[in-house]
Amino acid sequence: MWWADTTTGVLKQRNAANSAWVIIGTLASTNLGLLSLAGGTLTGAMLADDAGTAALPAIAFDGDTNTGIFRAGADQFNIATNGVERVEFGNTEVVFNDDGADVDFRVEGDTNPNLFKIDAGLDEVQVANLNGGQLAGLRNAIINGNFDFWQRGTSFTGSEYGADRWVHNRSGTTHTATRQPFTVGQTAVPNEPTYFCRTVVSSVAGAGNFANLVQKIEDVRAFAGQQVTVSFWAKVDATKNIAIELVQDFGTGGSPSAGVTTIGTTKVSIGTSWQKVTVTATVPSISGKTLGANSDHSLTLVIWFDAGSTYNARTDSLGQQSGTFEIAQVQVERGPVATPFERRSIGQELALCQRYYQLVSAFIGGANAASVAAVQAVFQTPMRATPTLGQTGVIQISDSSSDFTQSAPSLSNLGSTPNSAVLFLNNFSSMTVARVAFGPRNGPTTNTITLSSEL
Repeated sequence: MWWADTTTGVLKQRNAANSAWVIIGTLASTNLGLLSLAGGTLTGAMLADDAGTAALPAIAFDGDTNTGIFRAGADQFNIATNGVERVEFGNTEVVFNDDGADVDFRVEGDTNPNLFKIDAGLDEVQVANLNGGQLAGLRNAIINGNFDFWQRGTSFTGSEYGADRWVHNRSGTTHTATRQPFTVGQTAVPNEPTYFCRTVVSSVAGAGNFANLVQKIEDVRAFAGQQVTVSFWAKVDATKNIAIELVQDFGTGGSPSAGVTTIGTTKVSIGTSWQKVTVTATVPSISGKTLGANSDHSLTLVIWFDAGSTYNARTDSLGQQSGTFEIAQVQVERGPVATPFERRSIGQELALCQRYYQLVSAFIGGANAASVAAVQAVFQTPMRATPTLGQTGVIQISDSSSDFTQSAPSLSNLGSTPNSAVLFLNNFSSMTVARVAFGPRNGPTTNTITLSSEL
């Protein structure tokens, strides 16, 4: 039953129990003041069905009835998709993924699709950038990735260690690897790095010939069975490809003895301006493998510049090429995202380098004979393993009254540990036996004893 109540100006309808009138709309308003099917402005409260659930939300879509809004309890507001609750807004907390489904939460930046990501499947938070700078330390497994330390020198032509922790590796092909300075204030590579590594390659044809840049990351268990991301900055003299590879080496006596190669092998085109290179790979599990007893196993990063056909599988058929290759800010880290380069303090980075190679800054002992000084050296940093001793050249020592210089480099290791060494320095003359001797006479910038426990 309908009633146009002209006294109050409203249209009424009798309720189902026929016990009261229900107001339908106002007589003086267009469409009785009701919201038309075509839409319009709604005033007053709109109440949804309390009985809504994640499977059948109270407010849903005609073509997707299990996606929408519902109320799971008092003072709650819930959002569901595909019949599963995704977000719960309560009066004390906001909860995402409350039922533990493998649903990620991700915030995109202007250029980074994973600026902030919560990966539910991995149970981890991934942040690409924090306040415009790097994140918490010890993310980067590469040591001296900024090429700040060159204890052995600044120019190398052999297949040898050069920049600390880096092997400038070659066979057949020739190269010259040098330390180069960045121009102060440059912005092409961020965060004002001081140096980069330049390798000038002269390719020599041969299936087994190559040139690359290598660092061994201690312990093959590093990242085993995990996803890792390699990132660095690079440029070349003319557009060329380079290749990136990871290798698992199981150490002396380990198995397989040849290691596992071609991990994440990727070929990348590099131009004449600095560009960031990013490669993500999954490192295989080491289940069933045997680690060598000498603890010299590693996960190795290889950056290939020139590669004969023998290495096609490892380099995605990079091929042979000459050119000038420049590399800066190398980083290897866990996860699928390349975060900003981690710059540890200078002291911390140097100590990490000296775990594998260092120059003895001071030693003391005495003349054991007119031509021999017995000395002890205490290391600046404990080393990875008992080091191999060497010399950078002839060493000069003093007994406080006279200086003595070796006629030729020569030493005998009497006993060493990862913390110190006792040795004979030979080929002196006219020393007074039992008189105290110390050195190196002109400090660590001149010839001294070298210590190496590289992998």
